[in-house]
Amino acid sequence: MRKDGELERFYDILEVKLEDVARDLLMSNELLGDNLLKSIQRVIERTLISCALRMTKKNMSKASRLLGINRNTLRKKIRELDLDGGG
Repeated sequence: MRKDGELERFYDILEVKLEDVARDLLMSNELLGDNLLKSIQRVIERTLISCALRMTKKNMSKASRLLGINRNTLRKKIRELDLDGGG
């Protein structure tokens, strides 16, 4: 487990990197159209949920606890983000 200082440093680095990406995306908004915030939220949610599902070997209860969301919310997000292979 990470020490508090290491975790704080990680968040600082993440914030700087995200700010760089956000600036680039805002300057070239035509790539994602008018829904930049929604597009980015979708990418982040999809990435976090995919990672949590891999880490928990697709155990919905464990993944939802890891993400800090209700299991039904996780199922809904999986459908919305087409992570279930449904289409």
